[in-house]
Amino acid sequence: MKVKQKDFQFIKDTIREKVVKKHSLAEIRKNYINNKIGKNPEIRFLWDTLYVCKIRKFICETLYKYCNDTHITTATRKAVKELIKE
Repeated sequence: MKVKQKDFQFIKDTIREKVVKKHSLAEIRKNYINNKIGKNPEIRFLWDTLYVCKIRKFICETLYKYCNDTHITTATRKAVKELIKE
């Protein structure tokens, strides 16, 4: 994973704070996949999760300096998997 550990932790902590406290990530993910939301439901779910977290400025000013969308998707997928297990 190319995303730096501190940046990954920020993504994970933000998802925990903004999404997990209010909703079940596993249920939301299942809904995206079962209802075939978007061309690729898994990736759509991950990016919609980031959108809900309102970290666009962080993504643009920090992550895009050394990552691309694939790296951000991978980091978000890892964060979500870890949060679902918690």
